Amino acid sequence: MEFIAQDEKSKKIKKLAFMLKELDVNIYIYGESGTGKTFLANFIANQDDLIIEKFDELKEFIKTNKRIVAVGTIALNENIKEKYDITAEIFLDNLDKRMEDVKEFTKYFTNEVKKSLKIEKEAEVNIDIRENLNSLKKSIYKSFLQDKITKTKLVKYIEEFFSENEMSYDEASKIFDKGLFQAFMKKYHSKLQMAKALKINRGTLAKKWSQCEI
Repeated sequence: MEFIAQDEKSKKIKKLAFMLKELDVNIYIYGESGTGKTFLANFIANQDDLIIEKFDELKEFIKTNKRIVAVGTIALNENIKEKYDITAEIFLDNLDKRMEDVKEFTKYFTNEVKKSLKIEKEAEVNIDIRENLNSLKKSIYKSFLQDKITKTKLVKYIEEFFSENEMSYDEASKIFDKGLFQAFMKKYHSKLQMAKALKINRGTLAKKWSQCEI
């Protein structure tokens, strides 16, 4: 995926990224989780470059002859930058400060979910950018799933899944139970309330819960 840059700040970063693609210097990209750091790193990096995730969390890194494009969440101190020859730094703001980018990312993930779920019609999307791209992507998938999945379609998805994956009845039952129990736990926050809602006794729930390895 090409680095999306519709916001003015992002356009400047993308312009810098084009320049850095041609320079033999080590680069460090930082910002909060989900701001698009890895997208940018892949956009900058050439075939022979080394992309390093969570660079700021490494206790030690063995130097390499390859150019590195490192990614982290916090700014590096001068000693670290000097030690690993980090010449260029790029900071990516949170999405709530890049709303023009949000529009483009929404289009991108909407097309992705429609393709993966084989959906043609549009859905009313309620976006969530509290965790940047992480929550944005989840919110778009959730919007389409809530809008489109009916009992009939759910059965169809299950049918397609089992046509591609062979397993025993017990294995299949554990998958269904695990999804059901996780959903009900999020809703009721209590096994007692879950048992009442599912209309099974607590002993049966405890046994099935254990079998699902939740």
